[in-house]
Parts: sequence; C-alpha cells; structure tokens
Amino acid sequence: MEKQLHVSRRTLYREFSNIRLFLEQNDLILTSQNGNYILEGKNSSKQKLKVSLIGQNSAYDMPTSQRQNAVAASLLLNSENTKISSIAYNLDVSEGTIQHDLLTLSDSLAEYNLTVEKKKGVGVQITGDELKRRQVLCGILLTEINEYSFLRYLNERDDSVANFFMTLLPYELLSEVSRQLAHHIFPQINFYSDRQIISTVLMFAIAIFRFDNNAAITRSVTKTKELEYLAVTYKFFANFHWEKVGNEKQITKEEVISLAQHIQNATANVNSFDFDVNDFSVMVQVRELVELVSTTYGWDFRRNPDFFKRLSKHIENLIKNDQQQLPNVQIDTLQRVSDKYTRLFATIRSKWKEVFPGKELTQPELQLLLLYFANEYTNRTYQRELRALVICENGFSTSQILKSRLIREVPEIQKIDTTKVSDLSQIEPKNYDIILSTIDLPGFPRDYQVVSPLLLENDVNKVRNWLQTYQKKYSAIQEEPVPTGNKSLISPKVLLQKESEIHLYNQIVQAFRVKQITNNEESLESITSQIITEIPTGFISDTKDVIAGLLQRIQLAPIGIPDTNLAILHTSTAGVKKPFCSIFELKKPFTMKAMD
Repeated sequence: MEKQLHVSRRTLYREFSNIRLFLEQNDLILTSQNGNYILEGKNSSKQKLKVSLIGQNSAYDMPTSQRQNAVAASLLLNSENTKISSIAYNLDVSEGTIQHDLLTLSDSLAEYNLTVEKKKGVGVQITGDELKRRQVLCGILLTEINEYSFLRYLNERDDSVANFFMTLLPYELLSEVSRQLAHHIFPQINFYSDRQIISTVLMFAIAIFRFDNNAAITRSVTKTKELEYLAVTYKFFANFHWEKVGNEKQITKEEVISLAQHIQNATANVNSFDFDVNDFSVMVQVRELVELVSTTYGWDFRRNPDFFKRLSKHIENLIKNDQQQLPNVQIDTLQRVSDKYTRLFATIRSKWKEVFPGKELTQPELQLLLLYFANEYTNRTYQRELRALVICENGFSTSQILKSRLIREVPEIQKIDTTKVSDLSQIEPKNYDIILSTIDLPGFPRDYQVVSPLLLENDVNKVRNWLQTYQKKYSAIQEEPVPTGNKSLISPKVLLQKESEIHLYNQIVQAFRVKQITNNEESLESITSQIITEIPTGFISDTKDVIAGLLQRIQLAPIGIPDTNLAILHTSTAGVKKPFCSIFELKKPFTMKAMD
C-alpha cells in the first residue's frame, strides 16, 4: 500500500485510524491479522460501500482536511438547513464521507461555541454566535486561498485560477467590495501585507452576504475607540452599490462596528517598528514567559531587546483583541516549524499556560508564538561582534566609503578595519571573521570576498549570504565538545596519507562533468560502450576490460534508481588506472528496470 499510494507507513496508520468510525457506520470493522489488514463484515455491507465509493474522486481533488474545511465553509456561509446529499454532490464524495467529516467538524467548531445541528429528513446547519461564525469562515478561506490566485481572480476574473473556496462568495459581491475598499479604505488605512488586504475583502464580503440573507449581528458589539476606523467603514457603506449584490438595505450600527474592529485588528502589524506596548502588566507577563522558556529550554532568549518588544506587541494583540487571529485548522507552514522544534514548542505551550492561564490559544496561534522564538533561536547575529577587514587599492577615501556602506547595510559587523595591499604583511588575517577586497589577491591565505568599492546591492547580498553560512559553521564548531587531557599528536605518516587522499578527491572533482551523448541504438550494452569512449584518456588502460566489468554489473541486478530518471553504473577492474565519476545525459530516453 505504501508503494501504491506513494505515502509513508505512518500516514497509512493515521488514515486507518481516521476511517474506523466511518467503517463502523457502514457495519464494517478494520482488523489486522499478522500484519495483513482485513475488512470484516457482511458481504452486502462491503458491496454497498464499494458501490458508494466507485467514481468518488473529487472534481476538486481535495485531501481530507481541505474537504472538511470545504464542508465547514459551505455550512458557515448559509443559514438554512442543507441536505447532506447536496454537500456530497457538490464535493463529489459519498454521503457517508460527509457524515464522517461532520463528526470531526463538531469538535473543532465547539471551541468557538458553534454547533453542528443535524435534523433527520431536513438537513444540517451550524448555529452559534454570528460574529464568531464569520470570523471562523474568514479564517478557513484565508487558509485555503492562495493570495496570488485570489488577487488575479479579483482583478481579471480569471476562472482558471479559481477553486472551490474562491467561488463560495458571488464574484459580483467580491468585485464590488474590493472596488469600494480600494477607493475608500485602503488609501486611508495602512495595510502592511497582501494577507491583511485579502482578509478585509473576505470579511466585508461575508458580512454583506450574511446581512443580505437576514443573518445580521444582533448582540451588542464593544465600540472601537479608534474613530478613524468607524469613519472609513461608514464611508464604505455610503458608497456601496447594493443593487449589484441584492436588495438595498440599511446597514446596522452593530455591523459597522464589527467591521471597523476587523480593520483595526487586521492593521495591527507586529513586524513593524512601532514597539509601544500600552499594557504594562502584559509586558511583565511576557518577560516572565521569556524567562521561563529560556530556563526550561536551556537557551537564553533574553538578550535581544527587539525580540522582546516584538513578542510583547504580538501577545498584547492576542490578549486584548476579542477576534481570533488564526482559525484552529492546520497551516502547513506553521506545522513544519512545530515539527522541526518539537521540544521548544512543548516548552512554549507549557509555559504559556503557567503565565496566561485565562487565555486559551488555538494550535496555529501557539505555532505563531513558536515562530517568534524559533526565529530568534536561529538568528544569532547579535551574540557575537563580527569583525571585518576591508582591503582597497585606492587608499583611504575609497576604503572609508566601503566601510560606511558596510556599517549601514550589514549591521551584524560591529568592527571594521581598513588597509592597503602594501600593509597586508603587517596584519594577521585570522583576527577577522570576514575579509573584503576590491581586487583579486592570488595566494592569499584566507577566504575573502571581492566587492565593488561602492559595495553594490549584489555585493551586500553576497556578504549576507556568506555571513549566514559562516555563523552556522561557527555555531556548529562551538557546540562540539572540547577535547580534554593529553592527546597524541598526528604523526607525519598520517598527514602524508591525508594529503594523498585529498589529492585523489581533488582529481575526481576536477574531472567531473555532465555530458550529453547521442544514443541511437536501444540496448544498454551499446550505450555503455558509447559512454566509455567519452571518458578522457588517462583514466582507463584497458577499455574492453572496463566495458566487461560494467556489463557484468548490469547482469547482476537492475541499475535504475526508483522514482527518478537516473541509473547508477559502476565497476572496479584492473583496466581502470584511476578513479573517475561523471554524469552522462542520454539525448534519447532509455527504459530499464529499477532497483526495486
């Protein structure tokens, strides 16, 4: 099954676990006997399930999590009861699959006090607080919509990029909302990212759709203190063309306030340089959180004040804003970070509960906190004052220009010395982390970067890339245990052996090429002979012996590497004078058996 489905065994185990309940609803049980999986139950039940599954491949080709989001989004957008058969038809799956999805969704939506209600013979609907309903729906759409495709769809109505989630809301509504926002809100309010713009388009469109379908916000909404957001929201509705989306209606005060609050939350940019934290108690709690995580994890997160300020601003937004910033659905980018830093993630989750016991966070919100800590953990530039040596041929003035540019563009470098080529003999290169030169220095004993005297943009990028690599090497070296006690010195004999090995490795690397060959005949033997004729002289003393060795290897077992367009062919015979390795690209594809 692993090979047939191209998935890992771990994935299969998880899927087996997920389908057990679904199978039980169809009077079947999945059992394992000596490693073989068997469906147990009546043949009639098996046949009925088989018939329902035939031709079930979705027109949208959705994985399970995405399909469940699609079911939730459809129900959240509509107030009326929806037939399960209708949802199954729209997503091109069986009713049993939708039944199983609804069981999973019930638990997820319960965290937002939303309830999945099923009435036999009538249908299914989601009930609960209207504002929470809209926020969850907007969160799901944001998770599933690609920013580039959505903006292209909005601007050009390019249906080729549209997917199920984009087309849930009428295009005319999305277009009118986008146009009015661009005229009356976006020029007045500073949005920092495409995601903030898209979330605002979606939230306004959802609000108008729900309001137009008699699902208005009824509960009292806390009025925003920022009159600017209220003003632009009222201006939006004063110019909105209702006739393009439905019957003209008088918008309520609660609707305007809730959308003004959304704009305020959407424009809260935790990555900006506005580090003002208004709530001192929050700042104290954040300091405690950083302290506890540092102590438990064993890495000091307290040394960078900018990190502390950014984290404080983010947490203040989380605590003060009633709006859920992220839906409780898996976001792949954040999931990869938590998979990579499992211990750090567990530490943050645990310490958050200690410091903020009254504020529950969803999984993605906790993962976003992890992103702050993980970024700080990998960004070690402030730990060590890096030193640079600048070598110029044109004297003092040029070196000072380069030095000032370097200070401004690469702040990680704290100490910069300048010198002329004629003074190099008086300088010890190993005292510097990076050496920059405006000229080539043949035979210079250290790695160095050749840059323009003006330190152009590509030079800056080159220096930054080099520093990233350098810091990783530095960190790795620092983490290795330092040898203790008396150690025997490396003997001259070992040094000679190492020198011989390095010389050999260098020969292999220097001879390496990727060469295309024109293969006409459809036999591996002829291709092998043709490859040998392409190998430079000096590596082979007996061509026939080498070809025979390679053909013997071909007869031994298949040489194709599974799931690639590569084959690996090798031999070691008396006809080989010295090691050789190369890649030969066949002009005409040749089919052969793979190693598996």
